Amino acid sequence: MEISLTGEVALVTEAAQGIGRAIALELAKSGAAVAVNDISDKVASTKEEIGKIGNDSVTAIFNVAIEEEVEAGIGEIKEKLGPIDILVNNVGITTNISSILKMTRERWDGEMAINLGGAFNCTKAVLPDMVRAKWGRIIMISSLAAVGGMHHQVGYSCSKAGMTGLAKTVALEHSKDGITCNVILCGLIGSPLVLALPEETKREFITKRAPVGEIGDVKDVAHATVFLASEQAKHITGSDLYVDGGASLTTFAPGLRHLSFAK
Repeated sequence: MEISLTGEVALVTEAAQGIGRAIALELAKSGAAVAVNDISDKVASTKEEIGKIGNDSVTAIFNVAIEEEVEAGIGEIKEKLGPIDILVNNVGITTNISSILKMTRERWDGEMAINLGGAFNCTKAVLPDMVRAKWGRIIMISSLAAVGGMHHQVGYSCSKAGMTGLAKTVALEHSKDGITCNVILCGLIGSPLVLALPEETKREFITKRAPVGEIGDVKDVAHATVFLASEQAKHITGSDLYVDGGASLTTFAPGLRHLSFAK
């Protein structure tokens, strides 16, 4: 099945590295013009790679947690590339790797503001143009932590769970407008953060939690995203797609005790 996104404009948040970068590149390979967002100018390297593919791209440096920055940033993207047809809410930070009892309100608010608030801000900002066009694709990049919890990462798991509620509400309210909204729930994916985990942690996940017997590649998430962004996925909305090597099927998956990762 060949997927073509030619003529579509995509925005990928947190696209400087890892999953976000892989998604941006795969969208570009499928023909989309891609705006790559991050708070760091390192995201320019992703734009350069898209340029080698031959597609239009722009960097969009803004903080998704700040509504005014999101609105201004998306306004600039529209001026350069046109209205956004595909939004990938990929941002996911974790600032507190400790128990609930040690979780400070400041860190809780920060994770909620960026992970869940950022997804809300970006979604709200792109919806009006999608409604007018009667077409749109919104994809939330979430985690097994959203459904199974995660030891020592209450803010991350709760914010990622909230993205599921956001996606399903958007699907309910805007399916009639030709807009789909879905969630990808990632297991242990080989992003830079995950690759930096202790070998013991990765080995435990592979041997006890992932039936496929390996950590996922960032391209696994990217390929799933491209499909959900396509016309072929027009009848899929409000769904949860697990890209986890089957980890959600095992009795070990809920409450992943030893895994502290952001995506």
